[in-house]
Amino acid sequence: MVFREVSVIEIREVLRAWLAGKSERAVAAQAGVDRKTSRRYVMAAVAAGLSREGGEEQLTDELIGQVVSVVRPVRPDGHGQGWAQLEARQEEITAWVKAGVPVVKIGNLLARRGVVVAERTLHRFAAERCGAAGTKVTTPVDDGPPGSELQVDFGYLGLIPAGEGRRRKLHALVFTACFSRYLFVYLTFSMTLEEVIAGCEDGVFPHSRALDEGGLEEERRLFYVAATRAQDQLYLTYPCYWANASPDNRLQRPSRFLQEIPRDLVEEWWVSK
Repeated sequence: MVFREVSVIEIREVLRAWLAGKSERAVAAQAGVDRKTSRRYVMAAVAAGLSREGGEEQLTDELIGQVVSVVRPVRPDGHGQGWAQLEARQEEITAWVKAGVPVVKIGNLLARRGVVVAERTLHRFAAERCGAAGTKVTTPVDDGPPGSELQVDFGYLGLIPAGEGRRRKLHALVFTACFSRYLFVYLTFSMTLEEVIAGCEDGVFPHSRALDEGGLEEERRLFYVAATRAQDQLYLTYPCYWANASPDNRLQRPSRFLQEIPRDLVEEWWVSK
């Protein structure tokens, strides 16, 4: 089953912007969601007792949990209303599938009969219940030797302060060595390789702007999220010298977060050309 995940960080960010008196458009833009979604979060929170006259201390785990329970209701059988509508038409859909009618066309036929469901739900239902899934060929591939394959993906970590009451999304570029399963994490503000921050030095992680604006704890939380994704070993790197920095900042210091890791868990390496 695949449903849209409801992020607690996303809900909290919407409500924080709403409490700050921002417009509906600004609230949605700050949290990175559409206005309809942000409106649902706010309506659920207000129904749970959130007041715009109050402060952010109202955003307790209990209130956020109530919002989640409303916007993402429990589905006893794992399916929503659209699936139930399709179940009532299962024989009809199965007949269309056997007749070779494309699933997209089946959706149009159902709509003419007053049954309108998400296309993704219809495709899943047709595949699981009506035999619409095509034959899939799986080609087994042996694991390559050490150093031959590396998987790369981006992950979303959360939001960090960006000045003037704004916050920005923080991503991580994650490298996974297929043979050893070692994990390497590099921070980035944009899901492009050009924007990757390759280092765990002070002023980068934690970011200098976060230090100036009292966002150290939020940076520490993000560091914890990234570091705890490693299953066996975790490599954290930082440069001793940064040629592209200003003359006063070319010598780099390791991130203060590195000093918070228990020493018995750390093995330090110094790498030079």
